[in-house]
Amino acid sequence: MTHSLYRLGGNAWGDDWVVIARAARGVNDAGAAARLRQFLERARASGAVNWGHGRGGGRLNADWESMIARLTDSATVTVVFDDLARFEDFLDQIHAMNLGLSITVSGEMTEIGKICDRRGWEPHSGRQALGVFGDRGRLPSQETLCVTSQCGHGLIAVRWVEVMVDRVRAGECTPEEAARQLGKPCVCGLLNPSRTAALMRHLADQA
Repeated sequence: MTHSLYRLGGNAWGDDWVVIARAARGVNDAGAAARLRQFLERARASGAVNWGHGRGGGRLNADWESMIARLTDSATVTVVFDDLARFEDFLDQIHAMNLGLSITVSGEMTEIGKICDRRGWEPHSGRQALGVFGDRGRLPSQETLCVTSQCGHGLIAVRWVEVMVDRVRAGECTPEEAARQLGKPCVCGLLNPSRTAALMRHLADQA
């Protein structure tokens, strides 16, 4: 189970790949903070567009030093890539580093399956959300949900998306600036800034 499971829209708005790492509590978590730091440092060097953890914040709402300083052995850290080649290269690197961490990858399942097959990796398990049930007519637009669902803890409000779309439409900020603002409440660092900027541009262009 992962809080990145419910991202909507696939890669229609740009590449979107999430990698989550943590140690198994009571099994190999002793000294895990140092290994989690190595994971984050490698992601940063490999071109991740966002990163973070719940106790330390993410790239869009905390500086690197303070985020790293708040790492604990029990932390769950996340990184986001907006480029398939960089994502694959990062997976190769952390596989070679053999950090002794549990790794969860979120993204387009068919492509992830191909990545694993090419390398002879056997995934431990797979999870897929079944979608939303009930009166879906009361939901915001699909594009808005593509933004809000990037925060698995529900910290990106629909109204905040609407406000930022209005600001982009009025020329008060760029889509990229709007994406950075929208990512600040997401303390885990799961929002994909480039994907969100594309969505902001699209929503602002609507009548």
